[in-house]
Amino acid sequence: MAEPLLEVRNLKVEFRTRRQALTAIHDVSFDVFPATTLGLVGESGCGKSTLGRCLLGLYPVTEGVVRFRGEETQTLSHRRQRELCKQRQIIFQDPYASLNPRMTIYQSVKAPLDVFHMGSEEEKHRRVTELLDYVGIGSQHMIKYPHELSGGQRQRVFIARAIILQ
Repeated sequence: MAEPLLEVRNLKVEFRTRRQALTAIHDVSFDVFPATTLGLVGESGCGKSTLGRCLLGLYPVTEGVVRFRGEETQTLSHRRQRELCKQRQIIFQDPYASLNPRMTIYQSVKAPLDVFHMGSEEEKHRRVTELLDYVGIGSQHMIKYPHELSGGQRQRVFIARAIILQ
């Protein structure tokens, strides 16, 4: 049997105020194996987004362990965490609030390549064009802004952006 791509063991996340600790996630454990899908279902406010942000290292974990490809993510150096960002991406639920309204679709999809200094401008242009076609947007939409796209098209932009570093 293959090793898990992602292992989560006894995860607990608390947000502390001056007066109390609010438990957002309590004792969550699961594995995700390569080439599988995990669906996370629950009512609004139950901690789904918080869990996702913890898995990416955006929120601190109070207790428990998160391992990505066998590495315990909470103990990694900042440099190693940054390297893992290339392999772990998030697609936000709300396509209307998630894209920068001042950036074109091309700029939004290309941004991860710029952040990680990957490729020449020509290579970046080719990759963005290729991915927009792949996700069904079409490169003709590269010069548009988010408000010019439907919600479904915006989600496809996020999918292209999430996989551009692969």
